[in-house]
Amino acid sequence: MLKQFEGARSGSKRALAERICTALTVHAQIEEEIFYPAAREVLRSSDEDLIEEATVEHATLKNLIGQIQGAGGDGSDDRYTAKVTVLGEYTKHHVKEEETELFPKLRKARLDANEVGERLARRKSELMAQSGQEESPGARSGRARAANGMTERVAARLGASISK
Repeated sequence: MLKQFEGARSGSKRALAERICTALTVHAQIEEEIFYPAAREVLRSSDEDLIEEATVEHATLKNLIGQIQGAGGDGSDDRYTAKVTVLGEYTKHHVKEEETELFPKLRKARLDANEVGERLARRKSELMAQSGQEESPGARSGRARAANGMTERVAARLGASISK
């Protein structure tokens, strides 16, 4: 969705940004409710700083999402576009850190990615339905392709397709 936003005409940017904000809000909520507590249970205490850092990143993302959602207009002004662009860059950074730093430690700690992934998928579906949005076809097909590896299973459940 973020790449779509970059190429979107000004009239469609606002609606697309709202979809991005909703998807990221749901993503953060399911991570905070399900994924991070499950990770804390299996991580060594010396690795819990990764969860704390991710939680701080979520707070920053939520602040930016609030600014985007509270902005007036049709989403065509430069400041609005800049905020959505920064949101995308920050999201990519967050996902990269999870995939390169957190997930390998969880793999070693033997997090049950299938069980956590199923819980994440159920909760994500509930929250997306409450928001009035459906998951994107890319997110659904991404989960279907995620047959191997914790990163793919959990990242698909967490909606990593948002950054594509």
